[in-house]
Amino acid sequence: MRRLIHEIHRRSLWQVVGLYLGISWGVLEAVDGITNTAGLPDWVPGLALVLLLIGFPVVLATAFVQEGLPREGGARSGEAGGSGAAGGDAMVPGAAVETVAADRAAAGGRAPTSAAGGDVLSGSATRPAIHHRLFTWRNAILGGIGAFALLGLAVAGYFVMRVTGIGPVASLAAQGVIEPGEPIIIAEFENTSSDPSLGSVVTEALRVDLTGSPALTPLAPARIQEMLRLMQRSPDERLSPALAREVAIREGVRAVLEGEVASAGSGFIVLATIRSPESQAALATFRRTARSPDEVIDAIDKLSQDIREKAGESLKSIRAAPPLARVTTPSLEALRKYVEAERAHGSGDERRALVLAREAVALDSTFAMAYRKIAALEHNLGGYPTPAVIEAATRAYELRDRLTELERYHTEGFYHLTVTGDVDGQIEAYERVLAIQPDDPGALNNLANALITRTRHEEAAELLRRAVSGPGRRAVAVANLAIALALLPDPEGARAMLEEARREYPALGAWLAYYASGIALAAGDYAEAHAEAERLAVMPDASPAFRLVGQAIAARADAGRGRLAEARRHLAELHARARDLSHGDVVQFRHEEAFIERLFGTPDAFRAALQAGLQALDSVPVEARESHFAALAGEAIRAGDATLARRILERWQAERPAASQGTPFRETQRVLGIIETAASDPARAAAELEAFRTERRCPRCFGFELAALYARAGQMQQAAAAWEEFMARPESVWDVGLIYALTHERLGEAYDALGDRERAALHYARFAELWKDADPELQPRVRYARERAAALLAERG
Repeated sequence: MRRLIHEIHRRSLWQVVGLYLGISWGVLEAVDGITNTAGLPDWVPGLALVLLLIGFPVVLATAFVQEGLPREGGARSGEAGGSGAAGGDAMVPGAAVETVAADRAAAGGRAPTSAAGGDVLSGSATRPAIHHRLFTWRNAILGGIGAFALLGLAVAGYFVMRVTGIGPVASLAAQGVIEPGEPIIIAEFENTSSDPSLGSVVTEALRVDLTGSPALTPLAPARIQEMLRLMQRSPDERLSPALAREVAIREGVRAVLEGEVASAGSGFIVLATIRSPESQAALATFRRTARSPDEVIDAIDKLSQDIREKAGESLKSIRAAPPLARVTTPSLEALRKYVEAERAHGSGDERRALVLAREAVALDSTFAMAYRKIAALEHNLGGYPTPAVIEAATRAYELRDRLTELERYHTEGFYHLTVTGDVDGQIEAYERVLAIQPDDPGALNNLANALITRTRHEEAAELLRRAVSGPGRRAVAVANLAIALALLPDPEGARAMLEEARREYPALGAWLAYYASGIALAAGDYAEAHAEAERLAVMPDASPAFRLVGQAIAARADAGRGRLAEARRHLAELHARARDLSHGDVVQFRHEEAFIERLFGTPDAFRAALQAGLQALDSVPVEARESHFAALAGEAIRAGDATLARRILERWQAERPAASQGTPFRETQRVLGIIETAASDPARAAAELEAFRTERRCPRCFGFELAALYARAGQMQQAAAAWEEFMARPESVWDVGLIYALTHERLGEAYDALGDRERAALHYARFAELWKDADPELQPRVRYARERAAALLAERG
C-alpha cells in the first residue's frame, strides 16, 4: 500500500485526476447548454457523462504507463545513468521508446535503427511493449475525439430518423400520421386508482399543457359539447375513449388521446395512447410514474413532453415551455378544484364554477389561471366589469409570468378590457394569441370585440365567422357575430344568427335577450328592443346587476322614441334597486342616466347625473376606477362641457398617476383638446377629429359629434355626409338606436339648408314618424318636422 501511494504521488496522478475532472465538468456544462439551446435529445448529456466515465480509467492508465512500470528494488524501467526512483523526474508523453533504448544501451545493446530503405524497426525485440503502444496520450486524445464524434453521429442519426419518419424515434408528423397543429380530441382518462377524481385532473392538466403546442391543438370543450348536441347526446356526458373516437370520426379529427390512471403502491402510474379513431390502432404509447400524490403534476408534465415530442414539436420549443406546476399550480388539491370549476362552467353552472375557482385560489394564492377564471365568471355573471372582476383580473395579470404563453396573452387582453380600457392593448394581446394559434376561439371573439370598439366592423365580422365555423365554436361568438352583422348593417343576417344562437344555446336566455335588444335598437325597432329589455329585467337566471342592465336598455328604447318621462321612470327604478349593488354598479348606471339626459334632457340634468356618478366613484376602490373615469370624462366631452371634462381628467390623473402614461387617458385628453378647440374654431376641430380617427384606426368613432362640428362650422355638405355615414355604419348597436331619430332630424335640417328638398322632406318625415308618440314637451319638434316635410314636398311639386 505504501508503494502504491508512493507511485501515485510519483506519477502525479492526483494532478491528472483533477485536470480530467475539471475538463469533464466543463464538457458536461457545454453539452447541457447546447442541449437546451439547440434542442438536442434528453439522452445527450447522460451519454456524454457515460463516455467521460469510460475515458476516466483510460486516462489514469495512460498516465500510469507513460511513467513506466516499477522494477524490483524500486528502480523504474526508464532509469539511465544511475538515476533512480528517488529522482522522481516525471516523464513526458511520447517518452516510452526513449526509455527502452536507454535500457538496451545499459545492457550493452544498441538503440534500434530502421532497416535500410525500410520503415519497420529491425527485430521484434526492439519494439516497445504493447501497453506502451496502446496507452499513449495521442491515442487517449484521439479516442476521446472519436467517442464524441460517435455521439455527434448518434444525435444526427436521431434527428434524421425523427424528421424522415424512420425508426422508433420518428415523429408522427414526419410519418404523415398527423399534420403540424393537427386537432386532437382528449378523452377522459380512465381512473382505476384510489383517488376518484384523478382521471379528470390528469385530463384537464394535459389539455392545459398541450394547448399552445405547435404540434397538436386540443379540440375545445365547447366544440365537443356542440358535437354531442348534434349527436343528440347530453353535452355534459363523460367523454369516454369510445365516445371520443366517435366524435373524432364525425368531426374529421385524425387522432384521439386516451389513457388511464392506476395506483402503484402509494403512488400512481399514468398511461397515455394516441389512437387512430377509425382503425383504433395505437399510434404511440406513453407511460410515467408518480411515487406519491405530490409527484402527480410532475408526472403529467413529463407525459405531456413525451406526447409533444412524439407528435413532432421541436425539443427546443418543449424545453422553452415552463413546467406544468408553474403554469397551473404545484398544489394537486388546488388543481382539482380548478378542474371542477372548469367542468361546472362548461355545463353552464357559472355560480358553482365561481365558488370552486375561489376555493382553488384559497389553496394556492399564486394560481394565475384560477384568478383569470374568476374574473371571466364574475364578468359573465355581472354583465360588465365590477370591482370583483377588476380585482381578479388584476391579480391574474400580476401573476401572468406563471402562465403558458397563450394564457398569458389572453390574460393581458382581458386585463386591458376590464381594468385599463386600453383597446390597443387588447388588440395587440389577442393578435399575439392568433399568431401562435390562428383558430383560438377566445382570441378570435375577443379581438373582434376590440375591433368593434374601434368601429372596424368588417374585420370583426370576418374574425367572428372564423370563430363560429372553426373548432371551439362558442355561444358568445355566435351572438357577437349577430351584433357585427347588425353594425354592417345586415339586419336580416343579424336576426338569423341570433335565432341560431337561441336554438343551440337555450340556457343563455339572459345574454341572448341582451343581444336581441341591441340588434333591435340598431334596426330602429324600439318596441322590440323594449320588449327584450323588459324580459331581461325579470329573468331569474340573470344576476341582479344584469337585470338592471335590462332596465337601462328599456330606458334607452323609450328615450329613442321620445318617451323621456318613461325613460326617467326606468332610470329612477334602476337607481333605487342599484343601492343594493356595488358602488361600481351605481357609477355605471349614473353614466347611463347622463347619456340619456345629454341627448334629450337639460344641461343641468346632465351635469347632476354626472356629478352623482363622480360622487359614487368615491366609494369604488382606487384600482377599479380607470374605466369609470374614462366613461364619465368621455360623456362630458361628447356633451361639449370642456370644463367638467377637464375637472374629471385632473382628478383621474391625481388619483391614478400612472394614468397619464396609459392609452385611454392620452386619447381622452386628445379628444378633450379637440372639443376645446371647437369653441373658437369648429372647422379646425372637425379636421383634428378626422385626423384622430385616422391615427387611432377607428374610422367611425365620434361620428355624430363630427357631423355636429361640421354643422357648427357651416359646412353642411360635410355634416350631411357624416350623419349619413353614422346612420349606415354606427359606432355601437346600443347607442345608435338612441340617436337614430335625432340623426334623421339633423339630416332634415342639413339637407334643408343645402336646398335638397326631397332628402330633407324624407328625413323630417322619418323623424316625425319615430317620435309620433313622444312626450308632450317634445311634440313641438315633431309638429315642426311634419309641417316642414309637407311644405318641402309641396314646394317640389
